[in-house]
Amino acid sequence: VVEAVTSIGARRRFIEALAPLFGRPLEADP
Repeated sequence: VVEAVTSIGARRRFIEALAPLFGRPLEADP
């Protein structure tokens, strides 16, 4: 479970970091 949470956290930070590059909100993406 811990690994899953860490993976999601890392993925979320990665998406948030790329969000400005896409120029569109990715909040809808789980």
